[in-house]
Amino acid sequence: MTARAAKKLSLLLVPVLVLAGGCRLSEEAGKAKDKAKVCIEALNLSSMVPDYKNRENQTGELERRAKELRNLADSAADRDVAGAVGGLADQYARAQQRKADTVEAFGGWVRDTVKNIDKLREVCT
Repeated sequence: MTARAAKKLSLLLVPVLVLAGGCRLSEEAGKAKDKAKVCIEALNLSSMVPDYKNRENQTGELERRAKELRNLADSAADRDVAGAVGGLADQYARAQQRKADTVEAFGGWVRDTVKNIDKLREVCT
């Protein structure tokens, strides 16, 4: 290959390399956007703390939030975020299952939920 041909080839490769690098950056930006979206939605869903005295009337809302959190965890590309959101989904499902439990058990649920929310905040930052 002549020097002139090599120069032409290298000039043709520059746009390809720039595009490839741009695609990688775009993919990384897409992952960050996905992570932020999942984190925001999960934090919004986890904002409900069931009222112990009114827990029987909140069953449907707890089930809905648990299901939405589970779907969100399943859709998350980031494994750490998916695990944290899945933990919250489990907490809301447990709240529904334990609706007849004692005040102490309910307090434990609240404590564990706060820990899971803290974990979500940690992986989301």
